[in-house]
Amino acid sequence: SFFEVFQEGRLMLSSRSRYALRALSHLAELAPAPQTTDQIAAATGLPPATLSKILQALNQTGIVKTQRGVGGGVELARPPEGLSVQEVVAAVDPTRCVHEVANGEHCHCLQRRLQVVMALADLVLQQTTIAELVSTHPSSACGSSAIDALLHNLVQTTGIDS
Repeated sequence: SFFEVFQEGRLMLSSRSRYALRALSHLAELAPAPQTTDQIAAATGLPPATLSKILQALNQTGIVKTQRGVGGGVELARPPEGLSVQEVVAAVDPTRCVHEVANGEHCHCLQRRLQVVMALADLVLQQTTIAELVSTHPSSACGSSAIDALLHNLVQTTGIDS
């Protein structure tokens, strides 16, 4: 439900969501050291003004915490293992939480299938953590959860090449 478009077989997140994930990945790699907005922008290549708005939204939803003054900055409010991608996307792009599927007299089969796809996408976002995004051992971070087993079975059954 959080995706902008299907494009070339890939679901794409909004730019605000991608920016938020990039910033949080940076913070997770340096945790628990706080970083200023300028430091995050310089390290990630994100526009400082946009990053500032995104960090405000993440702060308001309790994903990051901020501290002003010397030694202050932005840091994760909790461990990255406890932050799901879905939670981040919902914080910075809440309009993506509502999805519309084509309605029409002859679209019931398509509508049902797209609803299943969107539910599966939501499940993947719920089950993927910020810690997994920054893992230096991708093979150990991915592949061991129930969602990974479900996706593996789906790929095997349908012949979809992941």
